[in-house]
Amino acid sequence: YVNLFAVIPAALGALNFPKFMKSLSQKDNKKGLLEIFKVYFIEIILYLILIGVGTFFIMPKLIEIFLPAHINGVQYVQIVFYGLVIFTLTDPISYIINAKLHYKQLLSIYIIALAVSIVSYSFLYFNKLGSLVNYSYVNVIFYVTMSMGYVLYFVRKGSKDFVYK
Repeated sequence: YVNLFAVIPAALGALNFPKFMKSLSQKDNKKGLLEIFKVYFIEIILYLILIGVGTFFIMPKLIEIFLPAHINGVQYVQIVFYGLVIFTLTDPISYIINAKLHYKQLLSIYIIALAVSIVSYSFLYFNKLGSLVNYSYVNVIFYVTMSMGYVLYFVRKGSKDFVYK
């Protein structure tokens, strides 16, 4: 589900990344960059609405018809959906960080999110709280931690200076 979910945002990102780069390289192109982000966010929000309808209304019916033995797994996918939405909405910040060649920071954010996930899994395991529902929530924690890392780094660097320098 995660890979299927990510196909459209990745394609939209690949289409918009060259525009981000061009806009970032031009001085005093604040309006152009904001327009690119505006269009990109509209595309992402429309996609999230469609995938949300699919995840909560269409997918359960299809699973029930074609894979009835797996209907119990639908709730886990629906839990992970929330983390993926948050991550998808903050993903454009990763494009800016990437465009500015701040790879160490991207890697650090990922490592911190991974560490938080490992600690969460360990906590569940050692306290005998392991269940598919709880493990699904750990996936949400991973995506939220990644998103928070992007936002905090972006804000810390000063979004205006970071984007327009």
